[in-house]
Amino acid sequence: MTYFIAFIGVLLCLIASVIFLFPRTVVELTQNLTVTTPLRLTAFGLRIALGILLVLAADLTRLPLVIEIIGYLVILGGIAVLLMSNRMLQSLIDWFVGWNLIAFRVAGIFAFLFGGFLIWACI
Repeated sequence: MTYFIAFIGVLLCLIASVIFLFPRTVVELTQNLTVTTPLRLTAFGLRIALGILLVLAADLTRLPLVIEIIGYLVILGGIAVLLMSNRMLQSLIDWFVGWNLIAFRVAGIFAFLFGGFLIWACI
């Protein structure tokens, strides 16, 4: 189970690298994104599944309390996505797209560090 979380960390590092290296492309792709109910429910389901996985696997990691807290935060994020309307989620994405490219790069750095932390904690 911890290897799956480490794999999620690797995917996060790859996505973060793309955000850091090609922020303009990420903005252009995100601008074309339209929130639909199936997309929102998929985001909810993935967050809930990942959060549960983190909570269940927390005892097998180097920092079980930290990983468990992160898992509960991911679950709360999934619930927030479920409770938001499509329009509200779309406006959040539009706000995200309006960020400066430097802010995207900084976000990419933090996402990369978080992915690296997941890998370190789980292996």
